[in-house]
Amino acid sequence: MGHVRLGNPPTTRKWREVVDLLNQGDVSVSDLAEAVEQAADRSLAEAVDDPAFVEALWLFLKVPQAASSEDFAAALGKLGLQVPESPTVTDVLAAFDGAIEKARGQNKRSLTDFSLIAKGAAIAALQGLVNDRLPTLWKSTREDERTTLATFASPERFGELAQRFFTNLVGFHAELSRFFHREVSHL
Repeated sequence: MGHVRLGNPPTTRKWREVVDLLNQGDVSVSDLAEAVEQAADRSLAEAVDDPAFVEALWLFLKVPQAASSEDFAAALGKLGLQVPESPTVTDVLAAFDGAIEKARGQNKRSLTDFSLIAKGAAIAALQGLVNDRLPTLWKSTREDERTTLATFASPERFGELAQRFFTNLVGFHAELSRFFHREVSHL
């Protein structure tokens, strides 16, 4: 039934080539990167016309910058993310999810599965890296979460966040392709 909502499943031949390369074990990074690029190229080309995908990328860029502002909740509000006065990372990520779903609801004609993948990849990257860097000797506070999130506004740390996002994006896309392939083969 999910195929009706998401449209035609993506082809998986290119992703199977990526998996085959990984199974070989001793593969060069450049060969693997080229195979991943070819596998994701079509989906990315379609995704740039998906307003929810664009919204996910835009919010992903802006949330760490908002965490750097003096009034975190107000800065998030300007981005369209409705959060409590002193938000936790969970509040931010729930608002992020809601904003992408709202964009998906308003633009049903040009939706791709990549907007859902980008949403999941962004949420996983933000939550994972913030959780990895929170203090471990004491219970973290909302301020600890905000300042940790704010560190990803710097160019060096944003590079780390972007790397995690794109790793998730490619991984989630490959997993979705495998899922569709399995489901379609059972029809």
